[in-house]
Amino acid sequence: MPPYPALTLPTATDIEALLLQPPHHSYEAEEIDRFLRDLHETHPHSRLLVSCPAILIETHASTGARVLLHGHIAIIEQLDTPDDASHYMLQLLGGPTGYESFYLTDTLRFAECGQSGWSACAGTPGRWNACYVLPASMKHAYEEFAHASLQGPQVTYPAPLTDEERRAQQEHARLRFLASLKRSAAMN
Repeated sequence: MPPYPALTLPTATDIEALLLQPPHHSYEAEEIDRFLRDLHETHPHSRLLVSCPAILIETHASTGARVLLHGHIAIIEQLDTPDDASHYMLQLLGGPTGYESFYLTDTLRFAECGQSGWSACAGTPGRWNACYVLPASMKHAYEEFAHASLQGPQVTYPAPLTDEERRAQQEHARLRFLASLKRSAAMN
């Protein structure tokens, strides 16, 4: 088994260097809409309070290489939770597992993420990439949350797709996939 690098948080120097490079991946509007729809389907008795972009740094589990990603943060208010449970949940689009989230039980701890950032996934050497959300992104999400939870307007979820729209998206994705296979075959 090869020795794997330690999955440490990025340093200020790492962050500065990565911010000068183009992102390794940015989510398109339709991917963000799908993320928000899926979130609403998973939590149907909720309302979307915050939907904002986030800058992430992902550290590869096997090589230790770091890349910049443009992800997305959503914060929902769950309307059907017991009184003693947290009503707010933050979920991240762009993490390595797809399930990076936390309940906002302590808004002070959430506010502190604006100073230190959020280690959304600590990673597992050789298996799962580590993921870190920059402090500026967490600060922005917190400010949006504070405004929305106090008096702000509700952000609406994207309208559900009709069966026809869903089939059209699937067909479009199938055609893109076939085109990528043709490009790969032509390169070989």
